[in-house]
Amino acid sequence: LQLAPDDPVALMRQGTLSLRVGDFSNAIPSLTRALSLTNAYPARLGRAFAFFNTGHLDEAEADYQALLQAFPADPQAWMGLAEIACQRRDTNAAIRYYQRCLSQVPAGSEEAQVVAARLKTLKQVLR
Repeated sequence: LQLAPDDPVALMRQGTLSLRVGDFSNAIPSLTRALSLTNAYPARLGRAFAFFNTGHLDEAEADYQALLQAFPADPQAWMGLAEIACQRRDTNAAIRYYQRCLSQVPAGSEEAQVVAARLKTLKQVLR
């Protein structure tokens, strides 16, 4: 980055490294800069995750919604929106988002099992 501060790949790698070590607040500037140069899926998803983990739910939601505009079947974006709805204690929205996520993942996969368990728990809350 010292040699090429506007290299989107290097910026995404820096942001991804910050995400992997749990340094979410430091991931945001790198990923935001990468997104200003290119609308790369990994940068948008990573920044949404970083925003969520730093409590910036509105910003995370905006990134997940942007992902869904480009990739309507993206299970990670549906999962992210479901988690935001859970944080906001909007059980009905969370259920809708988890159901959309579940419809996009392979049946029987580990991800499907996790989502199904979350759905079951949320539906029990409504009873």
